[in-house]
Amino acid sequence: MFRCEYALNLYPFDTQKCFVDLSVPEFEQKNVHLVPMRVILEESRFLTKYVIMDWTIGYQNKREHSQGINVIVILNRRLLSELLNTYLPTMFLVTIAHLTNYFKDFFFEAVVTVNLTAMLVLATMFVSVSSSLPRTAYIKMIDIWLIFSMLIPFCEVILHTYMETLRDNNKDEKEEKEGDDFLQRIGSGSSSQGSYVKVPKKVLPGSKVDHADLIAKDEGAMVNARRDFYNNVQSSNEKRLKMCKAVGLKVMPGLIAIFNLVYWTYGLTCYFNATL
Repeated sequence: MFRCEYALNLYPFDTQKCFVDLSVPEFEQKNVHLVPMRVILEESRFLTKYVIMDWTIGYQNKREHSQGINVIVILNRRLLSELLNTYLPTMFLVTIAHLTNYFKDFFFEAVVTVNLTAMLVLATMFVSVSSSLPRTAYIKMIDIWLIFSMLIPFCEVILHTYMETLRDNNKDEKEEKEGDDFLQRIGSGSSSQGSYVKVPKKVLPGSKVDHADLIAKDEGAMVNARRDFYNNVQSSNEKRLKMCKAVGLKVMPGLIAIFNLVYWTYGLTCYFNATL
């Protein structure tokens, strides 16, 4: 009897065990005895999709030799085809998606288009690879790779969308600030000691500007307060923009490098340390 126990959780770094069980019918056991000696491989060890790594022969039951003998064959999958068809294209797509961090700020539409296209191609590859393999209840190593690859352009789109929102806020605040400066130039130039609308005294978060000054009847005091407020908000947005750029240029490559190191170390260790 020939049987193989296929476990695809490490695919394509999987190792498969195949068994050949040989036994003699009970009525022939008095005349025929099976003795395990050695297995001679007359053909090449390299098959279409697998490589025969090792084999052994022995009794199925060392105490009851009458139960027959069995041959165990260890098969390792050949990686080159999967490397060329799946891993190499995904690496190119992830690299292109990351390079959008070096685009100019006014190329926001191009950044989103490139990342969404890369994500669409990766999703198509994920469906194609999954449909070509047997359906399993557990996740496979190649699934982890493809899911992580799809997360890169997805995170890039979210990151650049947030950065574009911050840039738009800075632009709006700058225009409002310029409008207040224009009002101050054409105003009466009254001093900041004018009367105020009675409102609760509340300091805005991250700003030393008093809320009452923002709606003061004295135009000079109101304009100065708004200018300080816009400067504080704009400074806060610029800090967030710098932080987002650091995430895109430093944190994302670091995460990709760490993931690749852990993924390939674990996968190749399991691949080359296959034992009987």
